[in-house]
Amino acid sequence: MLQKSNEKPQIQFWRNSTRENCHFLRRIQSIYRRFKWKMSFKQMSTCRKNTVCAFVWTSCTFCLLMHSSVDIHWSHVTTTPIYTTKSIQNMQTLNNVVKQRLYVGIWKYCDMELQTNKILGCFKTAELFGGVMSEKEIVIPEWLMLCWVFMFCGLVINLMSVFNLLYSIYTNSRQRLWQFLIQGFVTFFSLGVVILYSFKNSDYNNLQMADGGSDSNISFEQHQHFEVSERFALNFYLVLLAGCISMANLIKLTLNLKK
Repeated sequence: MLQKSNEKPQIQFWRNSTRENCHFLRRIQSIYRRFKWKMSFKQMSTCRKNTVCAFVWTSCTFCLLMHSSVDIHWSHVTTTPIYTTKSIQNMQTLNNVVKQRLYVGIWKYCDMELQTNKILGCFKTAELFGGVMSEKEIVIPEWLMLCWVFMFCGLVINLMSVFNLLYSIYTNSRQRLWQFLIQGFVTFFSLGVVILYSFKNSDYNNLQMADGGSDSNISFEQHQHFEVSERFALNFYLVLLAGCISMANLIKLTLNLKK
């Protein structure tokens, strides 16, 4: 009798644990099926499609901004000599004994000697903006224009998503309101980037030195690599932030398994 009473709880415990494991496996299987269904682009809702498209556009814009910056930190060195205000001052001070050119990126700027292509030193770009160059940034204007087109398309997609959420916000108020707030933030940052690009100054022919003199030693082709835009780094971080928010929204919509 004692032996049977001892075995009975063990058998019952084994049955309960088996049922719990089976229930857990069924739960994982159902989550996987729902996740797989939600990842199908054709079966996505309009809101989710707009979110995916906005994230793809933002990611592509981020990559274009990375490419458009001539940055030593990312081993992106152009072969075209780029003369800046600091380089011209060094040439005049040293009477052309040591000619330098300056590469500016989002995080670093470096002085290089023209004869040997030797890097004389690299410093933080923030110090350069606050000191010698004020609001000058070296970028590739063609890529910036393409970035503007990408950001404008992303803004249109985000606006479509916002209007779609406003139209369907009364069906499921809590879920739709959360999506509307996140999508509104993405649209706000996208609009900010488009506005900043629209008001950039691109007057290459009237580039002035720090002392107010005219810059006559720089050809027009070298001017094409100049972009007078103090806000380029801000645009870069705004696009990065918009991409992170859009990615969070995409994960939120994909993993939302509630019907």
